[in-house]
Amino acid sequence: MFYKVKKIKALDNFILEAEFLNGVKKTYDVKPLFKRWPVFKDLKNIPGLFKNVHVDMGGFGIAWNENIDLACEELWEGGSGISNGNANANESLYDFLYTFIKLRKEKGITQQKLEELTGVKQSVIARFETGAVDTRLSTIETLAEAVGYKIKLIPLR
Repeated sequence: MFYKVKKIKALDNFILEAEFLNGVKKTYDVKPLFKRWPVFKDLKNIPGLFKNVHVDMGGFGIAWNENIDLACEELWEGGSGISNGNANANESLYDFLYTFIKLRKEKGITQQKLEELTGVKQSVIARFETGAVDTRLSTIETLAEAVGYKIKLIPLR
């Protein structure tokens, strides 16, 4: 999973800074969670608790205590990218891959089925989905079309 959390840091004003295994850094504002889930109010009501955030074993999320935690997906999807050069390109790539995997799974298409539909080997699909291999644009287009989408290039402004 490319959006596993590597490091987490509590900043001022109930903002988190998360670094993911792929090197992307994002900030995440915890304040909206105070209204969404009452248990999160403890982070502002118990002195020092917010600063005690840590990465759960395996990087699948973060936690403050037994009752308060967040999944890595929430940090990834709800976070805002931090501008630091190459990480922005990585963030765009990983956002694309996350969306591709989500769409593939929503349609009930396994990697094996995708191989049958496209002729692209399952091992290549697996490496593509983790961002571990540079994939030709024509292959990406073929995979996208198999899950019902087209890649569209738009001119830069």
